[in-house]
Amino acid sequence: MSTIAIYVLCFMLISSILGFLSAWSWKQPKLNKAISGNTAARKELQHAKSQNNKLQTHANHLEKEKQDLVYENERLNLKLSMLLDKSNSSINEQSFIEKDGFVDTSNLDKKINDLNAQINKLNSEIDIIKRESLEWQVQYSEISKEKEELAIELNSKRNI
Repeated sequence: MSTIAIYVLCFMLISSILGFLSAWSWKQPKLNKAISGNTAARKELQHAKSQNNKLQTHANHLEKEKQDLVYENERLNLKLSMLLDKSNSSINEQSFIEKDGFVDTSNLDKKINDLNAQINKLNSEIDIIKRESLEWQVQYSEISKEKEELAIELNSKRNI
């Protein structure tokens, strides 16, 4: 082989090594940036998963609380209907006594006063039960609204 060919071969080897080194140094920052971006994305994904788990736990807790409130509301409505029935029966008894003109009223006046007192007591209990029922309904609606907001937030987190 001639010396010129050896020189050309050496220059070609040196130029290819220099080309490889320049290409490697050019791509290395982009590669490092991609690796750091991947690491940040993994951390963000882990954070989103933990948020998802917390939101799911909170949603389950709210669902249980909602069920408890619904049960309590039904119980209070049943109690209210029982009290209304008692009140209506007392009113019917009172009207029956008032309509009957041939009854000894000396004894009935005391009974009427007792029944009126009982009606007033029952009406006050009904008012209390109605207020409690309204309070439970308000709490139920607030919890339902919060549950819907959490569900929306959970869906948005899932979509991310």
